[in-house]
Amino acid sequence: MNKMFVVLALLLTGALAAQAQHTPGFRHNQVRQQQRICRGARTGSLTSREYAVLQGQQLHLNRTRRHMKADGRITVRERARLNRMQRRASHHIRHQRHDRQGRF
Repeated sequence: MNKMFVVLALLLTGALAAQAQHTPGFRHNQVRQQQRICRGARTGSLTSREYAVLQGQQLHLNRTRRHMKADGRITVRERARLNRMQRRASHHIRHQRHDRQGRF
């Protein structure tokens, strides 16, 4: 019985460690957000200042991810923080594209 718990604990620990190594979907989300920002700039729904702020936010996200991966792994807490940052960035993109400001 104890042997089974030890084996189960080791498997669970290995699975969590392997899961914490990468950020599934991060790159895909970044690409989509970048496309949305560029589309907003192209169509005129973003001002040049809004464009610059959103681009800066994307750069900050990428810099934060690189910093988190510097030790070779991204923990569950770090991944949750990245997801939260991406959701917030997505909200900002939507808000800026639909705020009825545009190029003149």
